[in-house]
Amino acid sequence: MEQLQAIQSLPQRVRKIEFKKELFKYIRVWYWFVLSLILFIIGAKIYIRYTVPVYSSQASVYFNTSMKKTTGVIGLNDLQSMGSGGMAKNSIADEIVLFKAKPLINNVVKELNLDVVFTNKGRFKDDVLYGDDAPFYGKIVSLKNEKIFGGAGYKIKSLNQHSYILADATGNHGKIYQYNQPYALDFGTIIITKNPRINYQNFIDVSFLNYKNVAGGIEGGIIINYSSNETNILDVIHRGTIPQKSEDIINELIVQYNKDADNDKKLEARNSAAFISERLQLITSELSNIEGKKTDFKRANNVFDIETQAQNSISGLDTGAQKLLELTSQLEMVNSVLRMLNATNDQLLPTQIGIPNSAEGLISQYNELVLLKNKTLRQATPANPMIVQFNKDLSQLKSLIRESLNSSKELISSNLSYQQGKIAQYKNEMTMFPEQENFFKNIDRQQKIKEALYLYLLQKNEEISMSLAVTTPKVKVLNPAYTTGIMTPNVSKIMMFAYGLGFFLPLVFFFIKNSLDTYVHSKYEIQEIAKDIPVVAEIPSLEKGDSHVIGKNDLSSFAESFRILISNIKYFFNKENACPVILISSSIKGEGKTTISVNTALTLAQTKKVLLIGADIRNPQLKRFMQLKGEGLSEYLSNYKATPEGFITESSLNPNLKVIHSGAIAPNPNELLESDKFRELLEDTRNDFDYIVIDSAPMLMVGDTYNLIRHSDVLLFLARSEYTDKEMIEFANQIYRDHAKGKMAMVLNDVSYLNLTYSNKYGYGYKYGYGYSYTADQEKKAWWKKILFLD
Repeated sequence: MEQLQAIQSLPQRVRKIEFKKELFKYIRVWYWFVLSLILFIIGAKIYIRYTVPVYSSQASVYFNTSMKKTTGVIGLNDLQSMGSGGMAKNSIADEIVLFKAKPLINNVVKELNLDVVFTNKGRFKDDVLYGDDAPFYGKIVSLKNEKIFGGAGYKIKSLNQHSYILADATGNHGKIYQYNQPYALDFGTIIITKNPRINYQNFIDVSFLNYKNVAGGIEGGIIINYSSNETNILDVIHRGTIPQKSEDIINELIVQYNKDADNDKKLEARNSAAFISERLQLITSELSNIEGKKTDFKRANNVFDIETQAQNSISGLDTGAQKLLELTSQLEMVNSVLRMLNATNDQLLPTQIGIPNSAEGLISQYNELVLLKNKTLRQATPANPMIVQFNKDLSQLKSLIRESLNSSKELISSNLSYQQGKIAQYKNEMTMFPEQENFFKNIDRQQKIKEALYLYLLQKNEEISMSLAVTTPKVKVLNPAYTTGIMTPNVSKIMMFAYGLGFFLPLVFFFIKNSLDTYVHSKYEIQEIAKDIPVVAEIPSLEKGDSHVIGKNDLSSFAESFRILISNIKYFFNKENACPVILISSSIKGEGKTTISVNTALTLAQTKKVLLIGADIRNPQLKRFMQLKGEGLSEYLSNYKATPEGFITESSLNPNLKVIHSGAIAPNPNELLESDKFRELLEDTRNDFDYIVIDSAPMLMVGDTYNLIRHSDVLLFLARSEYTDKEMIEFANQIYRDHAKGKMAMVLNDVSYLNLTYSNKYGYGYKYGYGYSYTADQEKKAWWKKILFLD
């Protein structure tokens, strides 16, 4: 209970951080920082050297999304040109999606032959050969089954300017082929062309890929960005490992986009041209019939110049006839469009052919929606929700167009009836003309109507033909594709991370290690906690194979440390006391009490007579250092009649050293050591010896040693470097205050060379290997051990 109470009453320490000392903890392991930096820098250099760089290429294009619209009533003579290039305005977001459409990218792959890849295999990195750097150009003319074809690999080598060898992927079974000639392979037909500027003497790899798979990879590398939210300028970006290839992809993508937009624009014109051609054939036939009737009428009635004869009589009829002509033409156009509208399929309706303006706008919207639906059907099925919505919208527009046309038809019919009534009135007023004149005029009017309609359609047919021959790009290229620089690897960032990780990883490691390390390492750490207890010696660590017992005339650093220990504890001794008693203990087991006790006794025995008493009755350890026989301390203390002479034995280590070993393990060691018999032992032996050294039990574990403190002149309390917890130094403080004030000193055992050096840097301890081992240690230390502070 005494020991437990001592631990519980330990005071809390407030540690003052000394930055200089903390910094030295890291400085003394500087080589780990250097090694870490070198490893990370080498790793970063290797990564940069063998990583294929990814470049960023881009082009800027301008979108003209405006559409020219007409207003007012459209007549036969002021209809707009159907091939003028007007198109529905789509949002920029829609255009971005269309720019990355799979059919466009498929066309880019086929046009640039990106489905044929030439590769020069390297030891660490493969080089893809493209464009002017490739010794060959390849093209897949056709595939046998593109749905199941994933790719095929071969090896190719040029023989001369006219032929080449194509072998399998292992380089075997090669066959000779001619350049610029199509050849059928297992998967399809190919053509290989030679680059006359480059001639490779060895085999290189050639891969034939499915263009759809290549297009999928390209699609992931294409980025469309707004150049500015206030403009219609877009940046088309592609990231790839070959700058020239990325630039070609961007430029070709723009070309394919303009082609696709131009095809959509001309699709409406082609449908209108087909409609006009059909109407021209019909009107030509009708006009021929009318002219035949007119000729027959003149021949039958001997009429040669009816217009001259009836000019003065029908002046009032001409005005009505002109209006009748216009109304009849409009009615004809309305009826034609209504017939097309009633068809079951969603075909494009003709525009700008003379129908009323109210229906013209609806027809334009209808045609735009049909075009958008057809374009969407390229990548979607009829069951797609967007297609279903398109069908609903088209149905609604049809209904609106039909209603508008029917309303226009009723209005035209009403006006036509009115004009016909006026003409009938004029006819009735011309009773002077024979019935033949009226019949001829009727034929003549029909002929003029058909001729006017024929000429109008013929003119529109020419305009549409001209518009089909003219190509107007939808996007204008502001900046052709160019490479902006390397995206990855970012050399500066990688090197920055390499330097940072190379420095901070060991820093973090040692910070965590030092933070979790609660053990004593140096004399300085003991003095920081136990300020009132002097540290009289630091015992250095022993190398593997070294003796744990100092010898005669031993000049090693281990032996010198015990000489320093003896010198430093002499001020504890009373000069009047002929035989000082040195008690050696520690807090816990394993801190080297017996080793220190034996070597302290041996050091003193070099010139003095010394008695070594093994007072650790519970766990005796003297047998590790010397041969022991006979009875020991426990038997002596148990026999009240016993005298010391019968229990003192000779030591094989030094003739001046005598020993009373622990003896048998007793059941009551605390009572034995507390008895007056032990005091009598010390009194009886003082006259025969110069020093008495007592090896005792750990004070934290048992209370045996507390009984011996009053008999000793000095208590040497041990701590073991990198073994004793710092809390045990607090325990030593309490022992000093409560039991051994003024006669207690501490010894730090098993101190490594690094810890000795660390203490010496701040004025504590000694460099034993330099100060006094120069006459004994003949072997020189290697230079790298000096740099790394290694023994």
